[in-house]
Amino acid sequence: MKPTDLAGHNLAVYRGRLLSWWFQRRTDLLPAEASILRRLGPMLSDAEVLDIGVGGGRTTAHLVRLGVRYTGIDYSPQMIARCQARYPALTFELCDARDLSRFAAGRFDLVLFSFNGIDYVSHGERLAVLDEIRRVLSDSGIFVFSSHNRDFGEMKRPWALSHLPFGINPLGDPLKFFGRIACYPIGIGNYLLNRKHERQNDEYAILNDAANNYRMLTYCISVEKQLAQLRRAAFDAIEVVGVDGRWLTASEYRRCTGDPYLYYVSSR
Repeated sequence: MKPTDLAGHNLAVYRGRLLSWWFQRRTDLLPAEASILRRLGPMLSDAEVLDIGVGGGRTTAHLVRLGVRYTGIDYSPQMIARCQARYPALTFELCDARDLSRFAAGRFDLVLFSFNGIDYVSHGERLAVLDEIRRVLSDSGIFVFSSHNRDFGEMKRPWALSHLPFGINPLGDPLKFFGRIACYPIGIGNYLLNRKHERQNDEYAILNDAANNYRMLTYCISVEKQLAQLRRAAFDAIEVVGVDGRWLTASEYRRCTGDPYLYYVSSR
């Protein structure tokens, strides 16, 4: 697989109707997102906000209630259709983060790219996404996104017995019990098919992790490498937030092995 095919591979998964239905059912903020919006909320009244990779609209209501002027985008037509049906009065557009040319420079006061969405394009395209986001941010604009943490412990392989439904009562929850059994060999098959596309170098790794039962190829990066990447893209005042919502100090960056992903808050 060529690096430029990474986004297409993952988009094929995101276009699935079952996945878009699953995303639509999610309504809660993650602890890190809640922590970030508590801090930024007082600054966002009447702010122009771009919500990238909006999925099923999980973050939409939380942003709108802060009084923002909202635009949500996604590169999956199925996701956009579900969002528009869910929030018919709001603006949603089919748009790829790698090309934000429809939006004027300096338009947005906040750009949010949540739930590790930036991790599903190639390295070169990721850098292009960062450049595009910086272009559309206002002079005092803030960029918030999450990314998989390369320093998180060893990746769980698909044949790990923990994927099996031990502890689930087949009579009490038969769908979950038998669904986990059915997914077990499928996950192994997906991994055997996709692991040849994994890549590792000094800056980042592309891994076939457990996302969507080992169907995805995921970009992973350490805190220090991500900070350097943001600085090269001319972002400033970068802060890091753990999965539990704690704002990390610089001394904690090398000890983030318990966080599968991290949130980054930076300014233009």
